[in-house]
Amino acid sequence: MELGLRERGQVSHPSMVASARMSERYTYGDTDLAAERLGLVARVFEPTTRAFLERSVTSAPALAYDLGCGPGHTTRLLREATGAARVVGLDRSGPFLDRAAVDAPRGVSFDAHDVRQVPFPDGPADLIFCRLLLAHLVDPPEVVERWTTQLAPGGLVLLDELEAIDATDPVFARYLGDVALPVVEAQGARLLAGPVLAAMPDPPGIERVADDVVSFTPSPGESAQIFGMNLAVLVDRGEVPLQPELAAELGAIAGGERVAEPVVWRMRQLAFRRTAVSETVASD
Repeated sequence: MELGLRERGQVSHPSMVASARMSERYTYGDTDLAAERLGLVARVFEPTTRAFLERSVTSAPALAYDLGCGPGHTTRLLREATGAARVVGLDRSGPFLDRAAVDAPRGVSFDAHDVRQVPFPDGPADLIFCRLLLAHLVDPPEVVERWTTQLAPGGLVLLDELEAIDATDPVFARYLGDVALPVVEAQGARLLAGPVLAAMPDPPGIERVADDVVSFTPSPGESAQIFGMNLAVLVDRGEVPLQPELAAELGAIAGGERVAEPVVWRMRQLAFRRTAVSETVASD
């Protein structure tokens, strides 16, 4: 698949034909190394996600779902930021769910469930949240439409996905162009899911109440840590071959031994509200 680099190193690629097929596995897996990676991502992305939740949710939900919860970082954040009475994290990974359940705060629980399938186990919710998962699924609009059927009247679906990554440093651009995007594309998905979500039609009985792109700029070392950890996980899973030179260059930036221009991360943040009741989509 052709890969394009827009101005200032912003990475993109052409639109894909929609498919009913969905990727069968999460690109980064659920090993100890993958869990460590998600802890790093949670720390760096937390301020932007917290702000999104706080401005979108004006009253405490009775029930909220965190889809693709992994080891539970976003689930706990969802509880803190919204004051939801109950937050249920859903994920297919047993190892991640075991981690998530350790010292779970009151009102937070976790269930094994493939989030591509509806209905969800605890019934209609006031809030459904998902961050950085749709990039690993084929045909995100179809999946989101299914999710909206699981909303109570007036309920919200909040999506927090990558719109673009602006990387002018050649090391960062090399990682994105040669590793990150091709690995996800090989599974029929799209790492930069934001533009796809922006273009999707609103599902029946649903109104789009927010559609914004927000940016944040971690230090070069933090971005290098994320990319370096991603690369290590992908090598560990056999997704890509060993790349010692790239790993060393990312490590040098992460350790402050090499100066690099910061990466600008752009997130598409969308909110969909249920305005009418529609029939629940049957599971496959």
